[in-house]
Amino acid sequence: MKVRIACAAALLSSCGAFAQSGDLTPLAPVEEIRTAYPMGYPPGYSSRVVGTVYNNGGDAGTNTNGVALGTSSWGDEMDFSVGPWATAGTRLATTIRVWIQATCTAPPAPYDLLIDFWADANHDYNTDPMVTGTPLASLRVQGLTGTCGVQSGWDINLTGLPGGGVSIPSNAVFIQYRIVDPATTILRAPATVLLPVFGIGTVLVGQSSPSYFRDINADQVLNGGTPVIVGAGAGHEHRRTNATLNTNQRGRLLGDIPPPPIPPNTNLGAIPDAGLIHNNTIASGEVKWFGFSINGDATDAALHFLDVSSEGTGATNVSFGLYRPDGGLVAFDLDDGSASNAQLTFGVGRRDLVVDGRQYDGRDGQPSAGTYYLAVASGNATFADAFTVNNIGTDAGSLRLNFATNTNGATLAGSATPAGENLVDNGIVLAPGVGGTLTTVPRQDILWWKFTVCDSINSGGPNYLDVDLSGSTASADSEAFVFNSSGNLIASDDDSGSGLLSQLSFGNTGPRAPIGGGDAVSFAGQNGSLDPGTYYLAVGLFNTAELPSAATAGRFHLRSNSGSTLGVKSDMYTNVAVCPPPCGSADFNCDDDVGTDSDIEAFFACLGGNCPNPPCPNNADFNGDGDTGTDADIEAFFRVLAGGNC
Repeated sequence: MKVRIACAAALLSSCGAFAQSGDLTPLAPVEEIRTAYPMGYPPGYSSRVVGTVYNNGGDAGTNTNGVALGTSSWGDEMDFSVGPWATAGTRLATTIRVWIQATCTAPPAPYDLLIDFWADANHDYNTDPMVTGTPLASLRVQGLTGTCGVQSGWDINLTGLPGGGVSIPSNAVFIQYRIVDPATTILRAPATVLLPVFGIGTVLVGQSSPSYFRDINADQVLNGGTPVIVGAGAGHEHRRTNATLNTNQRGRLLGDIPPPPIPPNTNLGAIPDAGLIHNNTIASGEVKWFGFSINGDATDAALHFLDVSSEGTGATNVSFGLYRPDGGLVAFDLDDGSASNAQLTFGVGRRDLVVDGRQYDGRDGQPSAGTYYLAVASGNATFADAFTVNNIGTDAGSLRLNFATNTNGATLAGSATPAGENLVDNGIVLAPGVGGTLTTVPRQDILWWKFTVCDSINSGGPNYLDVDLSGSTASADSEAFVFNSSGNLIASDDDSGSGLLSQLSFGNTGPRAPIGGGDAVSFAGQNGSLDPGTYYLAVGLFNTAELPSAATAGRFHLRSNSGSTLGVKSDMYTNVAVCPPPCGSADFNCDDDVGTDSDIEAFFACLGGNCPNPPCPNNADFNGDGDTGTDADIEAFFRVLAGGNC
């Protein structure tokens, strides 16, 4: 799903001023999401309805505009006056995600993160000090690490705290953060190595004022007062980018959400295997709701799918949010379809794309049988739990909803081959190979490379083809898969390369070092042979899973469960310098009837000097090696006749 946060045109000058203040660092282009727990509190378990109550670019890939703030002691408020906690009677926070960037040339030592939750009644940016009394909760998260040039989003599980989380008494909370040396309260120095990540612009769920706290003198006392506009400055530590532009700690807060009432909706009933098309209209600023059900699970294991799109809609731009009856957001999309059409795809893939859209590959999840509610909003809206839809656009016109499924038990159609924006075509791979480009793997998504081998690459021969991922982001935990042209998995690898990176090697048993250098381990043909033909390399981040029957009915299908967006670089190396001449055809007499007795007769007649007349191209040098009418030609003919390779 494509989500973007950017400065509006009217705010560009403000963004530029902020970035040039000397106290800020550009964001790293790669992101990873990890999990941690407060010291002394194991994760708890609960059947409560938990969802997002605040989100300022919390997901990987959703904060393309922002900066890293040059401090190791900072704070910001979360305001729930809008969103799913706006009218909640109680507010119990269960997970907080905090983004921290490592700007370094050597990996920093492990650090602890201190987090204090302050009630809104005990916090005021304009007073000195700006917090009083006792925090609602104080946490120490131990042994965190950083990877140079990477933003790490730490999911800190709060359910093991007394009461199952942090109880917040009002519509807002102020959160103080400190990066400290392990088991101390000493702020980590230098502060320019591990930095908090701040987003600039609109908060996706909830809201926040333009103010934040920056510990200028590093005394861990929150000195408030009239806000200072950017820059380090002197005196109090109430900071702003400018008077109005929101600059807030990048992150996310999850908590209990009381199930809201289901919005009024048009009931479309159960989706049949023949599909369903519903025509309607949508107005500027409008959200329309549609209820529907599926009679079976749309899962990989069941080989069932569910696709929903707005193809054929007259409105220029619409977006989708899919919800459970309890108000939990299942998935959303803005423009994965053609042009600015929305598309959601669940369960097993893969079905053809429309024009410049994404293929229907099931990447949005695996919903169970039951009832769901589809929000269709004008423009590129934002969707959150509790049936929350904000930032609705102004597009208007006709609306067409297209549903396709086989959840009633229909046979699954054949799979489309990978295509579209996530595929790079490397063509025929010849020596020394094809270099890759460092490309970010989208969250819960897969990157694909199509490539062709024109000569036999087998373990007993001299030829090899190696796939080297050592140029990827060092902290990435990649998984690599190779499918044949029928969509079946023929090889895979998790972390045989350097670090947790993948590596594949076919043909000659070597060993040989990576041609491009780097610290990948030697290649040794460990993944077997490749016959001449076209193949597809797929790379996802851990954990990525294939179908249980991937070797015989793989469908080019993979499911990524990773929330990270790290860079992957796929380099292919080979020693095949030229493609051998093409082999003859089993339709030797060119009568369009393949592999018959007459073809065998024609072949042996040709060996005797009586070959088919032009334009039939077949001749006695059947294997194209330059030697005519040899035993090798006869062997090649009968291999091809039996359906094998030349």
